[in-house]
Amino acid sequence: MVPDECPIPYVLYVLQLYDLRQQESGKKLFGPSPLKAAKQNAADAAAVVVPSEFMRREVLEFLGVTLERVVVAPLGVDDAFASEQPCIVQQPYFLFVGRISERKNIPMLLEAFQRLHDELPHDLVIVGHPSEDEPDNWGPGIVRIDRVGTAQLAGLFRHSDLVICPSKYEGSGVLVLEALKAGARVAVGRIGGVTEVAGDAPIFINAESTDSLVAAMRRAASESPSDRERRRKSSKQVTVG
Repeated sequence: MVPDECPIPYVLYVLQLYDLRQQESGKKLFGPSPLKAAKQNAADAAAVVVPSEFMRREVLEFLGVTLERVVVAPLGVDDAFASEQPCIVQQPYFLFVGRISERKNIPMLLEAFQRLHDELPHDLVIVGHPSEDEPDNWGPGIVRIDRVGTAQLAGLFRHSDLVICPSKYEGSGVLVLEALKAGARVAVGRIGGVTEVAGDAPIFINAESTDSLVAAMRRAASESPSDRERRRKSSKQVTVG
């Protein structure tokens, strides 16, 4: 949040409103309102910048920002994602990247992986900053990495059999774009700003259905090397529309 009565003009950049929506739906009858503060910040800003048309609609509806004050500026992707990078973990594996949070739908991801653990030889590599939602024990077959550099992340994307994005909400879809630029196959829901950047390139799943994710993981694991190479070349051509 911006300090009250900020003495200098500022631009507000809004990446996602999921957390604010959740706080608002579970708010107490008394006490400060995060939504009220966010609306005031948006009203006082010289402009509100968002990464997608989806987020433009979000701030118009939820923060009450007027249309002429919202600027859409899609996030860019580092060139490293489009270049060859080595793999830093043992293959084969599925990959999840993101901060461990309720929004990222981790329980469904773990349930899907556990159902396939005895069927497929894959590990599940999880990359992201820890949080209070971190499980005490991830269980067998999980490779947990707190953080990696851009080149290492690009390599993890490229050499994975599937990058899994089971999120309930994504404001920009930039992680999906990074993975596609690296030539990865991606499973993700038709949510938020994803379709704006990814088109029809991903395997689209139902973010509320473990069966849907299990089917996507099986499909990715059965992909032939020649099909994988053709798909990799095609996915790397995806650009922000």
